[in-house]
Amino acid sequence: GNHVWGYTAKIDRPIRIIEAWTRDYTSETNVIDTPIEIVTVAEYNMLSTKASEGYPLKLAYEPYIDRGTASYWPGFSDGSRVIVFRYARTMEDFDASGDTPDFPQEYYLPAVFELAAVLGPQYGKPIEILGWLRKEADRSLGRVLQNDYEEGSIYFSPNRTQS
Repeated sequence: GNHVWGYTAKIDRPIRIIEAWTRDYTSETNVIDTPIEIVTVAEYNMLSTKASEGYPLKLAYEPYIDRGTASYWPGFSDGSRVIVFRYARTMEDFDASGDTPDFPQEYYLPAVFELAAVLGPQYGKPIEILGWLRKEADRSLGRVLQNDYEEGSIYFSPNRTQS
């Protein structure tokens, strides 16, 4: 009746955690997700005793150069839940001829213009060409960004925390 969790590969170091939730696997047919509030490290440090047990409700993340540390509160009371999260990570680099870009195909043209605008001065390109490249980089990126958004609801509520 115990739960065992494992993974086959470590994830890349997150730059930041976007959203998180606990997932309850106690029922075979009904998986239950409960949101976790992402808080700053300062807010996490102000929480009551870190030895409290329950289901995590708050999570703070500190990205370091070679790793990151996630702290959650309260601590788990049993092993029936796991923390699941979405995160932003660094983009893959190009260090071999067979590497493919780590972004969608529609961003290829904006990337080409951006690289040309950035590298142009090193290759002695005239200021008129550099200006045109900058405008094309901005224009092509703008066209892509018009269609690059997440569909969903936006909820506004007052900030009820005291500072």
